[in-house]
Amino acid sequence: MLKVHIFNIMTYYKILRIFRTLGTLASLSRFLISHKRSDAPYRIRLALQELGGAWTKIGQALALRFDLLNPAFCYELFELLNQTKPFSYEEVRKVIRTELQNDPEKLFAVFDREPFAAASIGQVHRALLSSGEKVAVKVQRPEVRDAMAVDIAFLYVVAGIIDCFSILGSMSARSFVRQFELSVSEELNFKNEARHAQMMADKARHHDVELNAKVFLEYTTERVLTTDLLEGLSLLSLLRPKGSDNQTNQFEKEDIENICRNLLHNTLRQIFGQAYFHADIHPANVFILPDNVIGYIDFGIVGTLSNTLRNSLTYYAMQLFRGDIERSTQELMRWITHSSRTDFEAARSEILAIAEEYYCSVSLNDGGNDPQNSFASYQINVLNAVRRHHMAISPSIVAAFRVLISVITMIYHLNPKFPLRQHANQYFSNLLLSDAIAWLSPQEIMRRAFDLNLRFERAVDALERERQVESLVGSRRRHLKIYCGLGIVTIIVLVSVYLYGPTVPKIAVYTLLVGFFGGCSLFAIFALRELFTVKVPKKH
Repeated sequence: MLKVHIFNIMTYYKILRIFRTLGTLASLSRFLISHKRSDAPYRIRLALQELGGAWTKIGQALALRFDLLNPAFCYELFELLNQTKPFSYEEVRKVIRTELQNDPEKLFAVFDREPFAAASIGQVHRALLSSGEKVAVKVQRPEVRDAMAVDIAFLYVVAGIIDCFSILGSMSARSFVRQFELSVSEELNFKNEARHAQMMADKARHHDVELNAKVFLEYTTERVLTTDLLEGLSLLSLLRPKGSDNQTNQFEKEDIENICRNLLHNTLRQIFGQAYFHADIHPANVFILPDNVIGYIDFGIVGTLSNTLRNSLTYYAMQLFRGDIERSTQELMRWITHSSRTDFEAARSEILAIAEEYYCSVSLNDGGNDPQNSFASYQINVLNAVRRHHMAISPSIVAAFRVLISVITMIYHLNPKFPLRQHANQYFSNLLLSDAIAWLSPQEIMRRAFDLNLRFERAVDALERERQVESLVGSRRRHLKIYCGLGIVTIIVLVSVYLYGPTVPKIAVYTLLVGFFGGCSLFAIFALRELFTVKVPKKH
């Protein structure tokens, strides 16, 4: 009875959620059609905030898409990044009690009842440990998992309709929803975020302009995450339009330049240097700390690159920023998979033209800077060209592109005259130098020698095993040929006996037949058994 009751409650919740979503979308569309559009950004933000779940995540993703939306929409959607409607303290206590087996007042020396940030998946409270350390406690929304499940199911239905009418061409809308579902499921488990945060902190421990929030594992579960409290200025407050609570004027011009440089170099180092990067960069996740150190929080999604992909991506970006668009485009095409509907040469020509347009916009500008964020526009145009020509690109590359687009967009809203190419070329020059120094170090030489020796041993072992297999198969094939020859001789004897039997004594004929036929049959059976039971020698 209890299971049936729970099932009925969940079914009722799902139906209610679907009707609420449809009602909100219907009222929003009716407003946009029948009223003036001056309040449209505000109305859309309220609708997404009211729906919560996956819809808030979609709004957050659109907040930085200045290339797709009017700036008024983007600035309004910024409010979704950390100003989502909070849930009650009683619900917070219930979640913490369930996850950490005690009330927050007993677990922490001080626990602030009011959250200082609220987002689509959880909200964050200030707290103080008994050791005196200030921490931020992130608590997951009580019904967010159910809401996400219903919203994603609804998105799958919409995606199915889109795919049915081929609105996106050869691109599958369901595949996009699937990727969204995987990223959300990753974010909903705070233990994943804790692991990512530890990895990011370990990789940045020698870099003095990057700080990642430390995780306290004893206060962390799947639905509760406790980290260092980074006390600084959120980048979100710097990006707000002038006239609101924009705090850019409290920084000197040199500070803004250093903030942009540090933010860019951290991002380039994460992607091209360590091949492990924060893949959910937005202004609410970035803080400006003393001495213009960049602090990072919220590691629900990270991106990774294999060594091969990292080296290829580095070569591509290095050639692009240096102006060698032919080589950069050639390297870019290595990551792209074309379909049967793709005209590869036409696609390559279009992507090359996009790179030429970017290079011309930069070279014609005074100082060789990147005017009006043309680098982000270049990357977006490349991804659009890939889609139009029915091609696919590695998800890891798309994640890296998305991060670069987001970070560079934020940089240009802080400083429209930021010399992107100059700093990028400086970074890649330093990267090549550091890689060369590391490659020539005694430790690296010993490691490579050991790796080469291991690879050589494995190659010799594999070659020896292959030779053994070939020897076994070859010997059995030779035996089979002999046995088949004997079988042919048997047939000749049978024919000879049939033709010349009357002139040969019967006892001799029978003896001949039994000897040849029986012997050849046994040999053939043994040969076939050996041929089809060849075993590859096991590796020791």
